[in-house]
Amino acid sequence: MKRILLTFILLVTVPAPWADEPSTLTLDLVKQAAEQGNADAQYEVGTLYEFGYNRAKDNVTALAWYMRAGAQGHVLAAKRSAKLESRLTPAEVETARKLAERLAGPKKPPETAKPGATLPKPMR
Repeated sequence: MKRILLTFILLVTVPAPWADEPSTLTLDLVKQAAEQGNADAQYEVGTLYEFGYNRAKDNVTALAWYMRAGAQGHVLAAKRSAKLESRLTPAEVETARKLAERLAGPKKPPETAKPGATLPKPMR
């Protein structure tokens, strides 16, 4: 029994040599998906920045990514966003908001009717 327990503890605590950190390519692909609007990827990128995984910790950038994902209905991102906002200064939160807007990309102008186009008839 002691041998089984010792084996289990070793398996849980000693990192396996094949379980390396994700490659830079993998992280780049996640960031690319986030930049293209994938809410799950945006949440993951926020987590990477918040906890400094494979990069320097940056809570402002993390908050911006959480805000992007949260705006798309990502529940965990919205929770992380609220928690992180409570730890930042108002100036940092505002910086994150501006960054989140930039990450969203340019806003599309509202579509207008083309000259000569007919509008649909109202339903009665």
